[in-house]
Amino acid sequence: MLTKQLRPYTFVLLVVLLTLGIAACSKSSSGSAETQPVSTPESTPSAAAATTSPCSYLKVEDAEAVMGKGAQVNPGRIDYECNVDPADASHGGLIVSILPAHHWEGTKATLTANNKDTKEVKGVGDDAYYLMTGLIVKKGDKQVSISGLLFNTQMTTEEAELYLAKKIVERM
Repeated sequence: MLTKQLRPYTFVLLVVLLTLGIAACSKSSSGSAETQPVSTPESTPSAAAATTSPCSYLKVEDAEAVMGKGAQVNPGRIDYECNVDPADASHGGLIVSILPAHHWEGTKATLTANNKDTKEVKGVGDDAYYLMTGLIVKKGDKQVSISGLLFNTQMTTEEAELYLAKKIVERM
Protein backbone atom coordinates (compact mmCIF):
# COMPACT_ATOMS: atom_id res chain seq x y z
CA MET A 1 0.00 0.00 0.00
CA LEU A 2 2.85 2.37 0.85
CA THR A 3 4.56 1.63 -2.47
CA LYS A 4 1.48 2.72 -4.43
CA GLN A 5 1.53 6.03 -2.55
CA LEU A 6 5.29 6.57 -3.29
CA ARG A 7 5.07 5.87 -7.04
CA PRO A 8 4.16 9.44 -8.07
CA TYR A 9 6.98 10.79 -5.87
CA THR A 10 9.45 8.29 -7.30
CA PHE A 11 8.63 9.50 -10.80
CA VAL A 12 9.04 13.17 -9.77
CA LEU A 13 12.31 12.36 -7.99
CA LEU A 14 13.61 10.56 -11.09
CA VAL A 15 12.72 13.53 -13.34
CA VAL A 16 14.43 15.97 -10.92
CA LEU A 17 17.60 13.83 -10.77
CA LEU A 18 17.76 13.52 -14.57
CA THR A 19 17.28 17.27 -14.97
CA LEU A 20 20.04 18.01 -12.48
CA GLY A 21 22.33 15.49 -14.17
CA ILE A 22 21.77 17.01 -17.61
CA ALA A 23 22.30 20.51 -16.24
CA ALA A 24 25.54 19.46 -14.54
CA CYS A 25 26.84 17.81 -17.73
CA SER A 26 26.05 20.79 -19.92
CA LYS A 27 27.66 23.14 -17.40
CA SER A 28 30.91 21.12 -17.26
CA SER A 29 31.23 21.08 -21.05
CA SER A 30 30.56 24.79 -21.43
CA GLY A 31 34.30 25.56 -21.24
CA SER A 32 34.21 27.22 -17.85
CA ALA A 33 37.74 27.68 -16.56
CA GLU A 34 36.58 26.68 -13.08
CA THR A 35 35.60 23.18 -14.16
CA GLN A 36 38.37 22.50 -16.71
CA PRO A 37 41.60 20.88 -15.52
CA VAL A 38 44.55 23.18 -16.05
CA SER A 39 47.86 21.81 -17.23
CA THR A 40 50.89 23.93 -16.50
CA PRO A 41 54.42 23.48 -17.84
CA GLU A 42 55.48 22.28 -14.42
CA SER A 43 52.82 19.57 -14.35
CA THR A 44 53.78 17.73 -17.54
CA PRO A 45 57.27 17.21 -18.92
CA SER A 46 56.16 17.34 -22.52
CA ALA A 47 54.28 20.60 -22.04
CA ALA A 48 57.24 22.07 -20.21
CA ALA A 49 59.63 21.10 -22.92
CA ALA A 50 57.39 22.06 -25.82
CA THR A 51 58.75 25.59 -25.59
CA THR A 52 62.34 24.34 -25.35
CA SER A 53 62.65 21.56 -27.89
CA PRO A 54 66.24 20.31 -27.83
CA CYS A 55 66.31 20.27 -31.63
CA SER A 56 65.84 24.04 -31.65
CA TYR A 57 69.22 24.39 -29.89
CA LEU A 58 71.12 22.11 -32.27
CA LYS A 59 72.24 22.51 -35.88
CA VAL A 60 73.22 19.95 -38.47
CA GLU A 61 76.75 21.42 -38.30
CA ASP A 62 76.88 20.40 -34.61
CA ALA A 63 75.93 16.82 -35.46
CA GLU A 64 78.45 16.70 -38.30
CA ALA A 65 81.23 18.03 -36.05
CA VAL A 66 80.58 15.11 -33.72
CA MET A 67 79.66 12.31 -36.13
CA GLY A 68 80.90 13.29 -39.57
CA LYS A 69 79.30 14.36 -42.83
CA GLY A 70 75.68 13.40 -43.28
CA ALA A 71 74.84 13.39 -39.55
CA GLN A 72 71.35 14.61 -38.72
CA VAL A 73 69.38 16.28 -35.94
CA ASN A 74 65.89 14.72 -35.75
CA PRO A 75 62.94 15.07 -33.37
CA GLY A 76 62.76 12.24 -30.86
CA ARG A 77 59.83 10.02 -29.98
CA ILE A 78 58.85 12.42 -27.21
CA ASP A 79 58.56 16.16 -27.80
CA TYR A 80 61.27 16.98 -25.25
CA GLU A 81 63.82 14.70 -26.94
CA CYS A 82 66.01 15.12 -29.99
CA ASN A 83 68.05 12.45 -31.77
CA VAL A 84 71.51 13.21 -33.09
CA ASP A 85 72.22 10.49 -35.64
CA PRO A 86 75.25 9.71 -37.78
CA ALA A 87 74.77 9.05 -41.49
CA ASP A 88 75.57 5.37 -40.82
CA ALA A 89 73.28 3.99 -38.09
CA SER A 90 75.88 1.39 -37.15
CA HIS A 91 77.88 4.23 -35.59
CA GLY A 92 75.31 4.63 -32.79
CA GLY A 93 73.66 7.90 -31.87
CA LEU A 94 72.81 10.30 -29.06
CA ILE A 95 69.55 11.38 -27.46
CA VAL A 96 69.25 14.90 -26.09
CA SER A 97 66.44 15.88 -23.72
CA ILE A 98 65.61 19.14 -22.01
CA LEU A 99 63.33 19.26 -18.99
CA PRO A 100 62.62 21.76 -16.22
CA ALA A 101 65.35 21.67 -13.57
CA HIS A 102 63.07 22.21 -10.59
CA HIS A 103 64.08 18.79 -9.20
CA TRP A 104 67.80 19.18 -9.98
CA GLU A 105 69.14 18.72 -6.45
CA GLY A 106 67.13 15.54 -5.91
CA THR A 107 68.06 14.19 -9.33
CA LYS A 108 71.73 14.95 -8.75
CA ALA A 109 71.70 13.39 -5.28
CA THR A 110 70.00 10.24 -6.55
CA LEU A 111 72.22 9.80 -9.59
CA THR A 112 75.51 10.56 -7.86
CA ALA A 113 74.92 8.67 -4.58
CA ASN A 114 77.27 5.71 -4.26
CA ASN A 115 78.17 5.90 -7.93
CA LYS A 116 81.94 5.78 -8.31
CA ASP A 117 81.62 6.46 -12.07
CA THR A 118 80.15 9.95 -11.52
CA LYS A 119 82.41 12.82 -12.51
CA GLU A 120 81.73 16.50 -11.99
CA VAL A 121 82.16 18.53 -15.18
CA LYS A 122 83.39 22.13 -15.09
CA GLY A 123 82.97 24.71 -17.81
CA VAL A 124 79.44 23.93 -18.98
CA GLY A 125 76.21 25.23 -17.47
CA ASP A 126 75.66 25.96 -13.79
CA ASP A 127 76.28 22.38 -12.68
CA ALA A 128 77.12 19.23 -14.68
CA TYR A 129 78.00 15.57 -14.20
CA TYR A 130 79.05 12.61 -16.29
CA LEU A 131 77.21 9.51 -15.19
CA MET A 132 77.29 5.94 -16.44
CA THR A 133 74.29 6.84 -18.58
CA GLY A 134 75.56 10.11 -20.04
CA LEU A 135 75.95 13.80 -19.27
CA ILE A 136 73.46 15.90 -17.29
CA VAL A 137 73.76 19.69 -17.20
CA LYS A 138 71.79 22.32 -15.31
CA LYS A 139 71.53 25.73 -16.92
CA GLY A 140 69.18 28.18 -15.25
CA ASP A 141 65.78 26.54 -14.91
CA LYS A 142 66.51 23.75 -17.43
CA GLN A 143 68.16 20.34 -17.23
CA VAL A 144 69.88 19.00 -20.34
CA SER A 145 70.54 15.26 -20.57
CA ILE A 146 72.63 13.72 -23.33
CA SER A 147 73.07 9.96 -23.57
CA GLY A 148 73.84 7.24 -26.06
CA LEU A 149 76.81 5.46 -27.59
CA LEU A 150 79.01 6.30 -30.53
CA PHE A 151 81.20 3.89 -32.49
CA ASN A 152 83.91 4.87 -34.96
CA THR A 153 82.98 8.54 -35.03
CA GLN A 154 85.12 11.66 -34.94
CA MET A 155 84.70 12.01 -31.16
CA THR A 156 84.27 9.64 -28.25
CA THR A 157 80.84 9.50 -26.67
CA GLU A 158 81.94 11.70 -23.74
CA GLU A 159 83.60 14.26 -26.03
CA ALA A 160 80.48 14.39 -28.21
CA GLU A 161 78.15 14.81 -25.22
CA LEU A 162 80.26 17.66 -23.86
CA TYR A 163 80.55 19.35 -27.26
CA LEU A 164 76.78 19.25 -27.82
CA ALA A 165 76.03 20.34 -24.25
CA LYS A 166 78.23 23.41 -24.68
CA LYS A 167 76.47 24.29 -27.95
CA ILE A 168 73.04 23.91 -26.36
CA VAL A 169 73.97 25.96 -23.26
CA GLU A 170 75.45 28.74 -25.47
CA ARG A 171 72.13 29.00 -27.30
CA MET A 172 69.86 28.96 -24.27
